[in-house]
Amino acid sequence: MCPVNPLDEISARGAGLDLDEHLARQALNESLSAAIEEIIFEPISQWPSLEFKWDLSIEGREFSFDPPTFLPSDDPFKARKEWLHSLTELKLGFVLLEHLDPLLSSFCYTDIATELWTTGNAHKLARVIAHVAAGQAMSPIVITPNRSGEISFVGGHHRYRACKATTQTVIPFYCYPDDSDLLSQLLEIDWS
Repeated sequence: MCPVNPLDEISARGAGLDLDEHLARQALNESLSAAIEEIIFEPISQWPSLEFKWDLSIEGREFSFDPPTFLPSDDPFKARKEWLHSLTELKLGFVLLEHLDPLLSSFCYTDIATELWTTGNAHKLARVIAHVAAGQAMSPIVITPNRSGEISFVGGHHRYRACKATTQTVIPFYCYPDDSDLLSQLLEIDWS
């Protein structure tokens, strides 16, 4: 048995994970690194075949967001547990990409033909592509409406862009319960 790297223990604790969860995520990240380097900045025609699988589980909701950072004064396990519990309240919906796209705020909209690799974080986009190509399930995007009728991403901009660049027509999303009525007025949503 290999000795445990103390940095792994520190990283796991800081993320509110046990060591096995941290090491499993680290192994997945390492396995995707080479694929990311092959994909980044490539035209869509050079991408591997992508078949999106969606993780709609309660446990998978945490991956719809960028990971939270817990303050050193926090008990990271308790803080993570509270944060994960708050995610159980999110509502799941499905929407056609072509209906969502015109309502995106100017900060969220991407013209795939001209801005695919030049806006956002190219490494994150390549990671999404590599993740999906490897058969891994992705968590849905998270959206929120504003009073002017535009929609913004709370999480998932790069997942959305990868879907938009492929033949994906429907995308699952999460929203906060208070946003569901306004989103229903703006979009035709399947809340099943």
